[in-house]
Amino acid sequence: MTVLDGHLPTGQSLDELWRAAASQDATTAGDAGSLVRDLLHWYGAPRDPGLLKRFCSDLPNGRVMLYGAGTLTRSLLEHLPPGIVVVGVLDRMAFDIGTFHGYPVYQPAQTAGLAFDWVLLAHSVYEMEMRAAAVAAGIPPDRIITVHTNPRYRELSAPMVEMLADQASQRPVKAMIVSCCSTNILHDRQLAEWLRPEATIQLFLGREVGGVKNEGPYLSFDLRESLAALVLVLQRQRPRVVYVRSIIYKNYLGMLIKHVLPEATVIQEFYDYTVLWPDNDLVNLFGLNATSIAWLRQSELIAGQTLDLTLSKRGGAEWDRVQARLRAPYRLVFPQMVEGPEPSNGAPLADLVYAGFLPSSTFLRSFPIGYNFLPLIETLCRDGGLTADIFNSSHADTSGDAIFADYLERYAAPPMIYSRRLDYADLLTRLSSYRFGWLCNDQKTFHSDRRVGVCNRWTGYVSAGLPTLLDASWGFMGELLREYGAGLVIERLEPDAVLQAIRNADHAALVDGTLRLRSKLLVENRAATDDIAALIEQGMASPGQFDPQSQKAI
Repeated sequence: MTVLDGHLPTGQSLDELWRAAASQDATTAGDAGSLVRDLLHWYGAPRDPGLLKRFCSDLPNGRVMLYGAGTLTRSLLEHLPPGIVVVGVLDRMAFDIGTFHGYPVYQPAQTAGLAFDWVLLAHSVYEMEMRAAAVAAGIPPDRIITVHTNPRYRELSAPMVEMLADQASQRPVKAMIVSCCSTNILHDRQLAEWLRPEATIQLFLGREVGGVKNEGPYLSFDLRESLAALVLVLQRQRPRVVYVRSIIYKNYLGMLIKHVLPEATVIQEFYDYTVLWPDNDLVNLFGLNATSIAWLRQSELIAGQTLDLTLSKRGGAEWDRVQARLRAPYRLVFPQMVEGPEPSNGAPLADLVYAGFLPSSTFLRSFPIGYNFLPLIETLCRDGGLTADIFNSSHADTSGDAIFADYLERYAAPPMIYSRRLDYADLLTRLSSYRFGWLCNDQKTFHSDRRVGVCNRWTGYVSAGLPTLLDASWGFMGELLREYGAGLVIERLEPDAVLQAIRNADHAALVDGTLRLRSKLLVENRAATDDIAALIEQGMASPGQFDPQSQKAI
């Protein structure tokens, strides 16, 4: 088994995942060129509302199915000319959506017998996956119209690619930060200690137009998700150092940048790795398919062989064996670790707190990917006399109230209260007044990431000096918890077992253990960031002479 076949067998040991890495050194560079060309085809053009409007004006008349019930579909509905009649919307979550802006929503497999002339794909990222799903559902390829890979859209977007690259190339710089989301491991304020803002720009390749608002120390440019614009900026600026932050479905960024500029020092922080996620979760959570999963896993492998440094929030003996097969140096960083307030000596706010990502109940009914712990906490509160607070990091403000309406209604009063996300500083202050942070979940299937991963929920708890309740599926975090006596690992996730563990615990000793663990993790982070700083300093001091003969043809 290799990571390139798109499959992650249940129960596979981690050090087998990249077993082929050492033997693929000779083919890695050649694989990168072909992969980069595929990525540029599908993700090269800018995603821009103005271009979308111009593109729609030339669409053929007829009955159309829009594929995708999201923000791009809303834009299309505003721009479609009068000769087009929308007869419905296709979406993989059709059963939960029902209707979208008054149009019926179908799954792709339900199109047989429906009367339409063609399907227009409506997603900024997943055109490739949608086209493959539409063909698999029996829709003839010549009745499927893409947007961002359409020759007409590419023609319209060519001037914008040049404009975006021109804007980001006006001021010569020595370094770049490439980001695609607000989620990160090292923050701008940390990078600014090593990458001087006057010599660095930030390039944003995320979904949200205007996602970079220049509120931090760096002058930032939104490239509208255009890999073609990114390549042009790299070739014109020729930075000495590029620091890359990637979310899981854009993990190809570091590999692509190193391929374009092999002489640059390229550092990539991986927030997640596709190689550690089961295929079903990658499909259900992110909309990927076998092809895009294989692309991403190959990108991760190439990055591990060619970059100057990779970093993530994964560690432990199992992960160390994986990294030992790769040439790129690796550093573990514990995310969002700070020395929070001292634990409160007053009465606790509640016995339990969960502060982190929580999908909607509608999503979990369709895709039971975990996070199914609310019924257990509810039972502990109802039958065991405990109290609990839930802070959902994915529920940022009142705009999410409709999505999470059932949580707001069901958990509106003690003993269990649901709330929107808190600012991290405010959250840390509150966390120090609870008894336990919650990280238990009845994980039905093997998940490699839980064996080696460090989640932000946990480092938030540790930063606040809050002991944690973990289930036994967590590997590396569980080892640290046991070693420092910083919480409880619950082997049997049943109400009586959880209650007994809590009642028998020496809470004061667990708080002391958590504070010792906090000191340990802060020391580890300082050592890791010292190494990162040294590499950046070395890269920034390099001559930075660009050899045109070294540039790869794309």
